[in-house]
Order: sequence, then structure tokens, then C-alpha cells
Amino acid sequence: MSGRRVKSGINWKRIIFYYVVFGFLLYRALLFLFTTDYFALREVRIEGFKVLSPEYVVSLAGIKAGSNLLLLDTSKIKENIEKDPWVESVIIKKEFFHGLFIGIKERVPFCVLTNGKEGVVLSDKCVALTKDIRPFYFLRKIKWKKIKISEISLGKRFENRWVCGSIYIIKMFDKEFPGFLKGVQIAEEAYIKLYTKNDLTIIVSGVKDITDKEKFVMLKKIIKAKSKKLKVLDLRYKKGIIGK
Repeated sequence: MSGRRVKSGINWKRIIFYYVVFGFLLYRALLFLFTTDYFALREVRIEGFKVLSPEYVVSLAGIKAGSNLLLLDTSKIKENIEKDPWVESVIIKKEFFHGLFIGIKERVPFCVLTNGKEGVVLSDKCVALTKDIRPFYFLRKIKWKKIKISEISLGKRFENRWVCGSIYIIKMFDKEFPGFLKGVQIAEEAYIKLYTKNDLTIIVSGVKDITDKEKFVMLKKIIKAKSKKLKVLDLRYKKGIIGK
């Protein structure tokens, strides 16, 4: 009994043909997506800026109108913007089909560190923001004659225990006595003078005198009493506070 012979195996010619057709169609589709004006960047929406201008943020980002939205590297844009000292964090989102959202959290200027000739604006976390202190004349000053402003890097936390300790002390006083402190001076003899709005001078050896609960409670009572006779309060002594 004779039968018809059935061919077996894979038809490679047909498979290769399908792959070629698929590859060509994929190429044309990608070419369309990456060259069409349909995904051209036409709008950049920026939120959260106070010090930085929108135009400056766009220049930092390194993006251009008409760029293909699909080709934009959001991680690179984020990295570019975060190089600025004022920028604490950034959120980047593509808004299809023509927009880009940039959400910025700026650092807040807290005080000016100065040696009397030049200065630098610091945040409440001791990060250096700018050495152009003229627009920030209203900020309280931490004066330290021996500080070298030229050695301070912008955008970095200034790792100095006296300066960062002074900022911490100011924040403590702002919490308990809002608007009470006028300014701070770090003395050459390694102690800190706090100047108040009622012409009282408070001397501390560092943060430890403020974090000492007994001393701070005592200090609060003295300040609330508003004694006009007292001009100086010295917290550097272990047993309590010396008033002069």
C-alpha cells in the first residue's frame, strides 16, 4: 500500500521572511515616534520655585523646545537641576503628549555667616547657598572673624561644629521665643554670644548648655521675668547661670 509522503520540518524561509517584515515595520514605527512632531516638547511646567526663575531652571535642565519627549532622559535632567545649591530635591514627570513637569523643593535661607568683610547664606541645615549676601540683608547674622568664606563650598553642608551649633541654638530659641534673637557671635576664645532684642547677651560654651534641661528651664524663667538690671547671662558654669 502506497501513501503520500508528508514533508516535515520548519519552513525557515517563511520564518525569515516574517522576521524581515516585522523588523522593517518596527523600524518604521520607531522612526515615526522619534521624528514626528506629535511628541515634540512644547510646554515645561515648573512649580516650587521662589529664588530660582523658571527660565534659569530650564537652562539648568538642558532641554530645548521641540525635543522629542520620548527621548528626554528625566534622570539626567534631575541631576542637572540638583547641581544648583538652592535645589534640595526635584521631581521630573513627562506629561504626554507635549509637556514636562518639574517640581522643585528649594532650600530656605536661614542666616548669614560672615567674618565682617564677606559672607555666605546658610540654610537651617548648615548648607551653603550663595556668597552674594546683599539680597539677604534681613537675615540674622552669625559673626566669626576667623572664618574663611572662600573655603566654603556652595551646595554642601558646612561641617563646622561652631557654626552648625549656632544654627541649632537659634532654632531652639525661635521655637521657645520667636523673634527673640537678633544675632550670634562666635568668639575667638571658643564660646558663643547670643544677642537679643532686649539688649541681653547670653553666653554659652556650645549646644550642650542649651540642651541641658535644668539650665534651659532656668533660662526661660529669667527671660520671662524680663529683668532690666540683667545685661549678661552666662551659661558656661556647671552649677547654673551667672547673671551680670
